[in-house]
Amino acid sequence: MERENTSNKETVLSDLQLVVDLVAGKDVDVEKKDWVAQNISSIREATKNGRHSTIYYPASGEDMLRVLYAYDADHLIAVDPDEQWAGNLEEKLQSVGIQTKTEIFAEERKREITFELDGKERRITRLYRDARQVDLKAFGFEAVDVLHIYAPTGADVDITEEELYLQSKYGDEWIMMSLEQKVRDEMATDPLAPKPDEEGRYKIVIPKVREEITAENCVMVSEGGFFVFGERGSMFGLPPTLLKIVGLEMKQIVERHPQTVQTSFYPKEEELKSMDRRGDIYHKIKTVSPDVIKCFEDASGLSFGINYRFFEFKRGDFQYMGIDPENNTDIVSAVNDEHQQLTDQVAQIVQKMKEVGVNVDLVNEYRTEVLEAFKNEIFHLQYQASELLVAYKEVSGKRKLGEIDDKRALKMLGIGLVKNKWSGVMDVVNNKWPLASQMVFSGENKDLTHKIVKQLAGARFEFSDK
Repeated sequence: MERENTSNKETVLSDLQLVVDLVAGKDVDVEKKDWVAQNISSIREATKNGRHSTIYYPASGEDMLRVLYAYDADHLIAVDPDEQWAGNLEEKLQSVGIQTKTEIFAEERKREITFELDGKERRITRLYRDARQVDLKAFGFEAVDVLHIYAPTGADVDITEEELYLQSKYGDEWIMMSLEQKVRDEMATDPLAPKPDEEGRYKIVIPKVREEITAENCVMVSEGGFFVFGERGSMFGLPPTLLKIVGLEMKQIVERHPQTVQTSFYPKEEELKSMDRRGDIYHKIKTVSPDVIKCFEDASGLSFGINYRFFEFKRGDFQYMGIDPENNTDIVSAVNDEHQQLTDQVAQIVQKMKEVGVNVDLVNEYRTEVLEAFKNEIFHLQYQASELLVAYKEVSGKRKLGEIDDKRALKMLGIGLVKNKWSGVMDVVNNKWPLASQMVFSGENKDLTHKIVKQLAGARFEFSDK
């Protein structure tokens, strides 16, 4: 559609371009605008066949217009305690000729903003609250169509009895006061003050906003709606059947540009160009019971754990695969033990799934996927170890003969150096074979790395899934 800009009588070509300009900035480079446009368009495409009328966005910051428009939603409920930018959204919209109506409810710390965009009336409800303490039911919502969570800064830790006690005494200064020894001494003697457990932890009163699929988050979303967690792709992925079991379908989107809102994370230009922009969104196809969701949580935690152990093993931390330099350096026995432990853990989850009524065929399919994924990862590591040994022998020979220098040797082994953006120190990375740099640079662990790689390359694994 076309809209006349009442401030300068110029024609705005489309609402998408208008929103992109407001989100990215009118005078920024074309690449940034294209990224923002792709992000918005990809979310629209992913959610067009589901429910997306209402959105709940805890700890939203100022990232409201992008999300409202991307989902083509009628109503966005945005929760964030920071009021310093109150009125900023209305000013932006009015600057491009979009008339807004704002109602302020001081006692409720609420701001209602209505306007027309893309031929539809839109509404944004701003609640200036701590997202952990907001109950949507109090505002007439049993569930929303979209739960959009992106880096819930400040709401990503649990509220404990200690925090509530200190807040009641010191208000906004409670964090600083909690560091005072005098305050700690008073808490120790105050009979009304909460007391920690034997490990020094206080009871959780209000849980944090969790950026993951949980029973609590599932209940908040209507059937046919969507979950979004950071708009990022999963680090390790989940067994496909596990998503079927919990009634979800994963769709791919383009992740949000990291500079579209105020944030402490400002990647450099070269880092932006190399970023993986793939993000995921979950479509709630069917509603399942809390018991099934609990099985999902256990199963997804198990998958994350084993994938993380492989990740650390490839970085040269062999204890994650059961290798003990002092007592056990036999890769075959270590891997067999890991596989048996995984088999036992999967059996426990499978039994629970059957008890809560999950389809038996899906349960068996899930079991097969997890165990086969483990074996395939081991076999792939074995293949890579064999390749690495051949390459290492070739490079070592050429280096001794003076045919190549150190720089060329590292390149042939796929070893690179990348400057760490936080510390400024050069990090060593393996671009081709896991453990290549550890065979060259690992110091005290160098001999162990060589031993593990040789064992892995020549090992004969016989897995039993019983």
